[in-house]
Amino acid sequence: MSARDDQSGLPQPEKALSSILAQLSIPRDPAGLEHEDLVPAERHANAAFMTSSLRENITVTRPGIHFRGGLLRKSPERSDVATWLERLDVRPRNSEFTMADLSGGNQQKVVLARWLRMKPKVLVLNDPTQGVDIGAKSDIHKLIDEAAAEGTAVLVVSTDHEELVRLCHRVLILRRGKVADEMEGGRMDHDLITAATIGRDRSSAA
Repeated sequence: MSARDDQSGLPQPEKALSSILAQLSIPRDPAGLEHEDLVPAERHANAAFMTSSLRENITVTRPGIHFRGGLLRKSPERSDVATWLERLDVRPRNSEFTMADLSGGNQQKVVLARWLRMKPKVLVLNDPTQGVDIGAKSDIHKLIDEAAAEGTAVLVVSTDHEELVRLCHRVLILRRGKVADEMEGGRMDHDLITAATIGRDRSSAA
């Protein structure tokens, strides 16, 4: 999905998610967002706890599963986190390192691990590879592919139009909060997406 930040008309993530899911005809749980997880674009400001450990960053969304009788079972928690650090190839693979110790790409993998661990029905990714290097970008794309293959509905909101072509089966272009254009299959092309995003006719982009 491509949207211009200044014209999308969707300033709040939850409102954006509700609108997008409605337009895609994806049923929402009446209890709220517990089956829909959002990975925001600005990880430092909105997703990562930079002075906290990787363990704390990953388990913050579901800490209760490792408590028994009000006490934290540290060994199962560390084992759980180690599994995700290995699966997502986070480096260095030390759960007690802080997020600030990691590169941008590895920080993003930790944020992804947090939400993939929740086994969401819908995973919303806002600029998932923003500020990461080429190698980390490829790794993150593979993780997104794996999540989709395992049955998670993945919604990608990205300003990187080549990324949309790489990841998506269907692309919706939003302008002023409404779907302005739609592309899928062989018709998807990053130049056409760019043209549609800024309101140009498709024929002029060819």
